[in-house]
Amino acid sequence: MYVNIHTGIFRNRNICRVRRRKNRSGILIGKGNPLPVTLKRTALWCGAGLAALLGIAALTVALAVALAVRQPELLRPFVQRALAPRGGTATLAGLSVALSPPTLAISGLVISGPPGEGELLRIDHLQAELIPGRIFFGGPRLRHVEAKGVVFERLRPSESEAPPDPTPLTRLFDIEDLSLTDARVRLAFPGGDLAAEGLHLSLVPGEGGIRTLTGDGNLTLRSNGSVVAEGNLAARGKVTPDPAIEASLELASGRLSVRGQDIGGLPLKGDLAFRGGSFSGNLNVDNLSAAALLSLARVLSGRGLDGWSPSGTISVATRIEPAKAGSRVTAKATLEQIGFSSPAGDVMGGKLSGRLDLECLLGPKPRLKADLIMNQGEALWGTVYLNFAQAPLDLHAVGTRVGTEEYKDLSINGGLAGFGRLKLEGKARRTGGIWHHQGRLELGETGLGPVFKTFLRDPLAAGHPDLAGLKMDGTARMDLSFSGKDKAVDLNGRLLLRSGALLQEGEPPVLSGLEIDLPISYSVGIADPGRPGPLLAAEWGRLRLGELRMAGAKLGPLDMPAVLVPNRLYLGGNIDASLFGARILLQRIQVDEPHSPNFHIHLAAQLDGLDLAKISPKLEGRLRGMLDPVDIGSERLTAKGELTGDLFGGRADIRRVTVDRPFTPGREIGGDVNVDLIDLERLSEALSSGRVTGRISGSLEGLRIAYGQPVAFHLRMESVPTKGVEQTVSVKAVNSISVVSTGTSLSGSGPSFMMSFFRDFTYSKIGFECGLKNDVFTVRGLIREDGVEYLVKRSLFGGINVVNGNPDNRIGFSDMVERAKRATGEKSH
Repeated sequence: MYVNIHTGIFRNRNICRVRRRKNRSGILIGKGNPLPVTLKRTALWCGAGLAALLGIAALTVALAVALAVRQPELLRPFVQRALAPRGGTATLAGLSVALSPPTLAISGLVISGPPGEGELLRIDHLQAELIPGRIFFGGPRLRHVEAKGVVFERLRPSESEAPPDPTPLTRLFDIEDLSLTDARVRLAFPGGDLAAEGLHLSLVPGEGGIRTLTGDGNLTLRSNGSVVAEGNLAARGKVTPDPAIEASLELASGRLSVRGQDIGGLPLKGDLAFRGGSFSGNLNVDNLSAAALLSLARVLSGRGLDGWSPSGTISVATRIEPAKAGSRVTAKATLEQIGFSSPAGDVMGGKLSGRLDLECLLGPKPRLKADLIMNQGEALWGTVYLNFAQAPLDLHAVGTRVGTEEYKDLSINGGLAGFGRLKLEGKARRTGGIWHHQGRLELGETGLGPVFKTFLRDPLAAGHPDLAGLKMDGTARMDLSFSGKDKAVDLNGRLLLRSGALLQEGEPPVLSGLEIDLPISYSVGIADPGRPGPLLAAEWGRLRLGELRMAGAKLGPLDMPAVLVPNRLYLGGNIDASLFGARILLQRIQVDEPHSPNFHIHLAAQLDGLDLAKISPKLEGRLRGMLDPVDIGSERLTAKGELTGDLFGGRADIRRVTVDRPFTPGREIGGDVNVDLIDLERLSEALSSGRVTGRISGSLEGLRIAYGQPVAFHLRMESVPTKGVEQTVSVKAVNSISVVSTGTSLSGSGPSFMMSFFRDFTYSKIGFECGLKNDVFTVRGLIREDGVEYLVKRSLFGGINVVNGNPDNRIGFSDMVERAKRATGEKSH
């Protein structure tokens, strides 16, 4: 059959020169044409034109069918072009069309996606028969569909986060009978890939338009080239004219394997239906081992979870049902005897039991809700121990995903029984690779007792025995709003604390009457936001304290304004306390970064009347002075200014006070001390080292003390002749000096003979220096004559000399302490 179509131009001057001019009836009239163009005539023209177009289309279809039947090779390039995806290619080895019955068959079809995406569809053979009458009267439009050697691969993980599109399933409704054999599917995702091989699927017609559905195939989950999970999935069901698909699923011989080791079974069975564009049904997994679930999660997420050692079982019952604009998936997971340990051993759990309920609405805006109840077992997080049988945990979370990287209506609400509840609400959005977030955090009425015991006393008791036996009373509440991006967050709100008390059984309260009403404005993740504090008194809160007793100090009662602003805590007014009989006045108190390990406290401290005898019974004197400023950090305390006072009848000045690691038991106290005209008689009596009279002055520089023992110092002392004051030294004192400096006492009958006639000897000068560095103690005399080094030089008319016979003598500090104890008669330990 040959069709020739000749094109031409139809011209009529009068018609071509139509202009839009209306008569009274509103009908268009052509210029020079007395006949009006009526609506009826226009309709006839349009009908004639449409008939002509349909005729041309029919001729074109007839031509295409004729070509497909007689010479299908001529249509193959057009079919390949139509099947090729954007940026990809399509090739077709064979194409045939039959008219009676209408049948299409293709072979060797290969469709490849754009380069780099790794998508491929290959069909060795596909044949289908068209049922023309069904096009207008409904029902399946294809029958005797046969497909062999179907391969689909997606070698790169999908970047889409949307739920899978179920539209391809609707193609089953158009097929009356189907035979799919030797099909394979391979899909990549982060961390591994899922392969289905040996897939078979068949549809067999039955009565009432119901078609029987059967299928099976072997599923394999791989990670890094190793098989992680595998099993044979079988489906049995039906396709009904509703239209709907109903099937029962069962994973037979399912196993999990990690690094070549078989972990256990993966029992899975359930029912699934697809009706009205939505899924419904249930899937159940019974007694799945926690180790198997962790291995599966590691593969699916692509995240490294090696080193954990989970135990116990989890049973999951999942239900899916239609919902508005999508589907609702609910899952109930029962946790039985769960145990785990982190690679570092800092997070552990044992015999944990509870329930996890999940509900997910799938659609354009997916929404997830989770409820966790944990009422059995124990957990350790760092040093924090929790017993869920005594304090059950309930945690509830919900959130909606409204965009690719945008979440709204986020909410977390939960707590431990007896601890109070924490509620977090907000939203988050990622733009330009940065997460922006805002919301509200609320801590309900919380008992301080359980919080103190669980998070402070018990975890720290091993390193701080003084915490044992302490308990806390009182309640706290907090309400904060927050906003920020990534790890930088601005917080604004208020903290309320009532009836705070710290108690120890059988003792007066360590702390009592603590009341806090603190306005909070704080920036986390920003060292110095540069925002000033409030100037109005109405913006300040209050800090009230009944009494605080600690380390010999007593503080309170106290009532002062307080406020926390970025990023400083200000305490208005002064704090008046007592310490070892002295009055301490703390002024201008400011804390930088109070919630950070890099916090710093700035203040001025005035001290008056510190009784040294209350620090050590061997000391005699009092100190006073002003330290300003005092800077206290987590690693170091420094203080400018000086403390002055009397010491053993003379004067003492203390400067450059420092404390390294001030909040640890190994704190190291340092400073420089100058003394002037100390009464040696009172000093030697306190030391029980023999009687020495006179006055002495000197300096103690670079003093450092840790655990009550000197670590380093340099001591230099010289006697000062004073009018009316004798300068004498007893034999016992000389013996003590000899023991400390040389390690040996005076020996022989000489000392006993001298003590029979002389109790004291006069001297003209005492001068020595000693030092301690790196646990090495040295002693040198400051009096040198004719190559001889004296510690004590006798007077012109008599007395006794004490000579340093070994100037280079170096001994360990512990040996020196032992010598000092022998000299003073104390017992050694």
